[in-house]
Amino acid sequence: MLHQIIGRSIERCKVFFGKEDRDDFLRQRMGIVSQSTKLCYVWALLPNHFHLRIKNGNFPIATVMRRLIILPVQ
Repeated sequence: MLHQIIGRSIERCKVFFGKEDRDDFLRQRMGIVSQSTKLCYVWALLPNHFHLRIKNGNFPIATVMRRLIILPVQ
């Protein structure tokens, strides 16, 4: 099953301040996605939110969501 995941900041604050922030997000989050799902078809990283389109795999989508949200961006 395909899932559209959207993560938004509070009050439209920026979550990505530049290329380094986006690269860190992709490196950390996509590691989680690749361990938990079969495929990530597409992603979009905007200054105040992100979109992921993934195909569910080894874990329920709720588990994937918790792992994506709880891991802090450093």
